[in-house]
Amino acid sequence: MNFNDLSHVDDYAFNGSQIAELDLSETAIQGLPIEGLKELEILKIEKAPTLRKIPSIYDLRNLKEARLTHSFHCCAFKYPEQHNPQKHAQYEENMKKICKELEKS
Repeated sequence: MNFNDLSHVDDYAFNGSQIAELDLSETAIQGLPIEGLKELEILKIEKAPTLRKIPSIYDLRNLKEARLTHSFHCCAFKYPEQHNPQKHAQYEENMKKICKELEKS
């Protein structure tokens, strides 16, 4: 199998792993699972136009670098409130709680 022919990544393909860097560039995958990617620091998905489902930035908490080619990938990171409104609302609520606690100190 040619790496470029890769079109599916199982939802639990990375489960139990602690991957710091993942390169799925130039593949034909359609979605990227979140299981096992919580420690991910570098994500490379250049030239992967079929990849339409990517995790929320709130699921990739340790992400420091994302190498992207297509603008629709950038939206997930640049506009998290639109990409995942529920997790964004939860994040906002948590930030309010933290600010209130800091004000008490």
